[in-house]
Amino acid sequence: MSSWSAVLGSVAVVTGVPLAIIAGLAASGRRLTRILPILVSFGGGALIGAAVFHLLPEAYARHPTVASVAVSVVAGIVGSYLLERWLHRWQDTRHEAPPSPGDEVSAFDDPSMVVLNFGADAVHNFLDGALIAAAYLAGGTPGMVVTLTMVAHEVPRELGTFGVFVHYGARPSRAVLFNAITGLFAMAGATLTLLLGEGTAQVAEVVVPFAAGAFLFVGGSVLVSQLKVVRARELPLGQLVACAAGLALSALAAAGR
Repeated sequence: MSSWSAVLGSVAVVTGVPLAIIAGLAASGRRLTRILPILVSFGGGALIGAAVFHLLPEAYARHPTVASVAVSVVAGIVGSYLLERWLHRWQDTRHEAPPSPGDEVSAFDDPSMVVLNFGADAVHNFLDGALIAAAYLAGGTPGMVVTLTMVAHEVPRELGTFGVFVHYGARPSRAVLFNAITGLFAMAGATLTLLLGEGTAQVAEVVVPFAAGAFLFVGGSVLVSQLKVVRARELPLGQLVACAAGLALSALAAAGR
């Protein structure tokens, strides 16, 4: 029972800390509108950083050949693109539709990207929960180390996913709810690993390179959309710094693993 409480408590901390920060941002109202371009640029960098510094190293550590990882990453990118195109056709929406008065804080309205961002975040959180549980199965100290590392990793990444949700048209309160729901996937990953053993984490990591491809697609799409907004003038230095900060924080979190 102590293992269960330690694992689920650690997962609650890993998901709860960034969620509390995100809820505070969502409640800030007009301030969120002002900082959204910076937050979105930070989010694009954080998502790409999560793929490059976290998911891809995990994939290469678990897969015997570089080619198999590369194919899976490409499949994640292409699959995300095809899903986004299909969702666009199904929803019959435009990529840059005007916002509803008083309902949006972003000039974008793209539910397909919200869906892709949600799916990629859910897969990533499921894997994180499985890895935390697997670390505790190896001992209390490894479990604590992985938990602290995950907190450092999750704060910038979840801030990024929140920014992407809002950027593509989700209301801030709904974006917080989406982040909370994807956090439940971490609980599911941890619970299955405790019930079935470390093999659950190994099975979950089969999809790691595919998830990396999805993160690269979403993060790249975010940054391209930002370039479209500012194409008539020089890209603001603040947004470049924010993107670099997202990448740097992801790299620092990965270095501590």
